[in-house]
Amino acid sequence: MAVAFLYTRVKGPDTNNYKKLRKLMQYLRNTKNLTLMIEPSDEPQWWVDSSYAIHPDTMSHMGIYMTLRKGAIM
Repeated sequence: MAVAFLYTRVKGPDTNNYKKLRKLMQYLRNTKNLTLMIEPSDEPQWWVDSSYAIHPDTMSHMGIYMTLRKGAIM
């Protein structure tokens, strides 16, 4: 969700947002060789989150996350 959070700060980032972006980029660089293990599952699990009118222009924000056993697929 760090990427979704930083996406909301594109128009007016501050020093803390740049620190979070740097930390996220370091994580991605250090884990690029990790193998994603996905195992078959009878039922996927879904998580959905949304916030209404949280941006200055009253736009809302929504995100979904779906897993099949060990791996996130969406």
